[in-house]
Amino acid sequence: MSSTIEFLQRLGRGFKALGDGIVRTLIVWWFLLGAVFAALFLIHPGFLAADPWPKLFELLATATITGGVFETIVKSFQYSGLFKEELQGIFSSSQYKCDQTELLAEAASEIVSKTIYNSAFLEQRKDIEEVWRQVTEVLYKSRFKDISQRIANKVLQEYFPVGDNFYYDEFEENVEITFCDSEKIFIQSREKVSLTIKPIDETQKVKWGYRTDVLKRPDDTRSKVELLKLEINQKDRMTDCQPPHASKNGKSLSLEFAFELEGAKEYKVVMEMKRIYDPAVDTVRDFVAARFVNSPELHVKFPEELSLTFQPVGTRKDAYKDLSTFQNVIWNVYQDLIFPNQGYRIMFSRSE
Repeated sequence: MSSTIEFLQRLGRGFKALGDGIVRTLIVWWFLLGAVFAALFLIHPGFLAADPWPKLFELLATATITGGVFETIVKSFQYSGLFKEELQGIFSSSQYKCDQTELLAEAASEIVSKTIYNSAFLEQRKDIEEVWRQVTEVLYKSRFKDISQRIANKVLQEYFPVGDNFYYDEFEENVEITFCDSEKIFIQSREKVSLTIKPIDETQKVKWGYRTDVLKRPDDTRSKVELLKLEINQKDRMTDCQPPHASKNGKSLSLEFAFELEGAKEYKVVMEMKRIYDPAVDTVRDFVAARFVNSPELHVKFPEELSLTFQPVGTRKDAYKDLSTFQNVIWNVYQDLIFPNQGYRIMFSRSE
């Protein structure tokens, strides 16, 4: 009987030793797991550097090393006599639990915040225009309280036109101006415009059009505007254009055309035209964009009897880089993105 009791006591001591060993091993592995999470938070290699992985690893490292599961293990140590009661008191205190709850809540809040403002999430929203409008109103409300809504509407409609499905790239305009009469009254302007139409969605049709006007006196029979060349992706489209027409009051000539383009990733346009007109009547040449234009470039060559002034429209003057090295030449490159209703103006006058 005594031998049986002794055996059971030895068996109990063995189980206790085994249990203590498991607990010690568990705490080591648990700390190692926490260390791995901490290392991934600090290093976050490759795709793990993108949100929300770093914050998630921080949260897991915090929870693993100092959270509720570790608290349970600590209790096991305390019950096994391996830790003092004071250590258990720290991890079981209401202040500790409150601090941990606040920490986890802040981390979760930050992860949620980053998720709802993540580009991939925002792209799926059907009300993104309304979200943008509300953000703009809030942004300007503190400074322009009475007109913040008008600012949001105007910027969205005129400067960020969501209805457009293309923009211009590789935009270059070359203009050569000469006198076409011995009196040097009328000028001839030969112009070449090359640009690339970039569709936002290749599956959609692009409705592209162009219009230019020449101002004149009603009795003027010399002024004219003529389309010399129009190619789209190296295909001649001259036959698809209507001839220029005069206004009812005889004070202007207009050249305009429109196309529906489809089936290509981009559309390279080359057009050439000739204008003859009196610069004393048509004193201003405007280029105002109807949509986004990426880094437009302008070249103008003109006779010394004329004075041409280049004036930016809706943009900073220093955003244009002046590359001209000769007199009577304008060569400007806009080193940024032209927004709708921005561009430039050329003003004509006689040299003195």
